[in-house]
Amino acid sequence: SNPTLRLVHINRQPVFQIPYPWINTNAGFNYNQSLAINIWQGERDAGPDVLEEMQALKFAVSYEPAFLFAQEPRVNVDNGHLTFSIRKDHSGIAFLRVTLQDDGGKQNGGMDTSETHLVQIVIRARQKLPLLELATNPLRCNEGVVGGMVQHFVNVSMHLDTNPLASLKMDVLPVTAGDF
Repeated sequence: SNPTLRLVHINRQPVFQIPYPWINTNAGFNYNQSLAINIWQGERDAGPDVLEEMQALKFAVSYEPAFLFAQEPRVNVDNGHLTFSIRKDHSGIAFLRVTLQDDGGKQNGGMDTSETHLVQIVIRARQKLPLLELATNPLRCNEGVVGGMVQHFVNVSMHLDTNPLASLKMDVLPVTAGDF
């Protein structure tokens, strides 16, 4: 009897890289940037494999917390771009877990899912304009001031997440004798 040799294909684990696993963005922003690179059906160290190259790939993305996203995060398998939208008036830190899957199956000990990559997204609150409030009752200054003056008491309220106030104009008006 002649021995029979049977060759079986063992699916290689798909691979990809995320060189920068952190993202800074603003609330209400639509994000569309490159995330994943070197997207392959199987390890390249083993050499070319026609069966691997014919496999279809797709990214799976899980994320939390979900309430931060107006559009769920997705990674395009053709170019590695990550897209998502952040809800307006939301800020915080979100985490993505990204894997690459192929349709080669797990038969004979094969692997059809990559290792999981973790991505952190820091979402800053939308910038608010500085708030300038003028008191309704002017502060009157007359001691030690020649001729007396009226100054409006200015209460400047700044938000921590805004740009610094570039300038403040304050008018100094002369006071007449009837003002006291």
